[in-house]
Amino acid sequence: MSVPYLLGHVADTRRDLIVGGHLQSEFAVSPARGLVAACKFAEVMSAAGQGKKVIDAFQETVVDDVPGIRDVVNSGKRNFKEVLHLVQRSSHFKDWLKKQGSTEDLRKPYCQEIAHLDWADNLPPKSLRWLLVTGAGVALGATAGPIAGTVAATALSAGDFFLLDKLLKGWKPNQFIEGPLKQFLRIE
Repeated sequence: MSVPYLLGHVADTRRDLIVGGHLQSEFAVSPARGLVAACKFAEVMSAAGQGKKVIDAFQETVVDDVPGIRDVVNSGKRNFKEVLHLVQRSSHFKDWLKKQGSTEDLRKPYCQEIAHLDWADNLPPKSLRWLLVTGAGVALGATAGPIAGTVAATALSAGDFFLLDKLLKGWKPNQFIEGPLKQFLRIE
């Protein structure tokens, strides 16, 4: 036995698995290639089992009060088109998951991420921001007229309340979990 001999069997077995899987045909391989294929399948299944443990622990901690996506779809309360829409809305969350790499436990990075204080949290409190926005609205009212000032003050307040907080703080993984995912899973 030599290294080139073993690598040849690994490469040939990989080719056999790809061709057999693509053609959905029966595998007829030598005993040596069968052993290599069995080792590869054991490796793949072990990795899949580890990933399932990580997912189960995360779901148990973070999303424990709602059923799973499979359960909701199988019950007939949601359809596959709605699943596709949920998947499209999960792009930020999937990017965050990719950044975690092969983490043994997603719960810790998730909790750290949602508890992390951004620079936006150090901005003046909402009451001071409200005062500044109201002052800007009054100033606009004095220069542009009372109606234009009222409209401008309302627009500034709405922008501060609805947009500024979200834009300054950025995206966090709980925005997907608490938003689209739980809305999808909770069917009244």
